[in-house]
Amino acid sequence: MIRIPVAIVFLTAPVWAQPAPAFDAASIKPNKSNDGNSSWHTRTGSIDMRNVSLRDLIEAAFHVKRYQISGGPGWMESDRFDVVARAPGPASDKELMAMLQTLLADRFQLAFHKESKLFPGYALVVAKKGFKLTAVEDVGGHSTNSQSDNKRVHLAVQRSSMPRLAEWLANRLRAPVEDETGIPGVFNFELEWAPENPQAQKPEAELAETGPSLFTALQEQLGLRLEGRKVPAEVLVIDRAELPSEN
Repeated sequence: MIRIPVAIVFLTAPVWAQPAPAFDAASIKPNKSNDGNSSWHTRTGSIDMRNVSLRDLIEAAFHVKRYQISGGPGWMESDRFDVVARAPGPASDKELMAMLQTLLADRFQLAFHKESKLFPGYALVVAKKGFKLTAVEDVGGHSTNSQSDNKRVHLAVQRSSMPRLAEWLANRLRAPVEDETGIPGVFNFELEWAPENPQAQKPEAELAETGPSLFTALQEQLGLRLEGRKVPAEVLVIDRAELPSEN
């Protein structure tokens, strides 16, 4: 019997890089209001951010806290923008933030690298007197509006979960905050306190003449408390950022 050698060839299809997710249309304009108020609204397939800094945008896009951003030009904190963008179709918040990453790289020429660092931080827990909020229906998306002056800061929130509140607190305090409340659902609430020194990061740092500190306001108004601890976290070190051209 004659044996015929057979060559087996495996063909591998070329793997093409997937295009980065991007908005179908996006507008970035300077905000010169100087009123201290900012807002952020997401809907299915669109975002609307008013009076926000590049640092605010980086926090949202990469799901990091303020203390996790290092370096960058001075205007990254001081200059404010209005950002309105629309996805090609229906998109979740996670998908919208991936598109925002692409927008920042394209319009702000944002570039960074990552490092790991240990930070003093907090755990968000239920206060001794109990949680004071009632859950609401999770319909309509999340929104946060803040207003401030030299004496008071007022925060109005719609449909926020406890993990999202922990993220907001971490941004405000510039320190890690982990949600350990174990409370599910979303909540509407308002919170008012005296402006604090974000570098103090101490619950006892009261401003009695103008009102409660953020730490005290959390306990009195929401029934929540912050406990101190150390937490490892990843840091985005900004290598490059440029002012965007108007459109």
